[in-house]
Amino acid sequence: MKFAVFSDLHYDAVPDGDRRIKEFVQAVRKENVDFVIDLGNLCNPSDENRHIIDELQKTGVPCHFVVGNHNSDEFSIDTVLKFFNLKQSWYSFIKGNIKFIVLDANYIKSSKGYKPYNKRNYNKTDDEYPLTACFEAQ
Repeated sequence: MKFAVFSDLHYDAVPDGDRRIKEFVQAVRKENVDFVIDLGNLCNPSDENRHIIDELQKTGVPCHFVVGNHNSDEFSIDTVLKFFNLKQSWYSFIKGNIKFIVLDANYIKSSKGYKPYNKRNYNKTDDEYPLTACFEAQ
């Protein structure tokens, strides 16, 4: 099994996004991968950026998306999910005899518990963002 992984294109913030995505698509085609997975922060989930998803689909292989924290900086999680054609922000898929699990790590720890990160909804004084507490040894 062979797959291509990329992360943090930040199309809206980093120059040359069109060139970089086209080069990636060419490399995916050349390497004959089984699927592509974006580990988050691809672009703002807006109609103007729909062409990026279209470019990735030109690879001819399934594309899987992880919701990154910057995908939901200015947009609701519902908007992000719709853009990536996801039913929820965590899911799994099977390729061959391997099950891949996609998790949503965009949560904030506050004194009231955990809440999903969305539209910069954290208190910079009291909350822990990005969530690091789940990785601390107990």
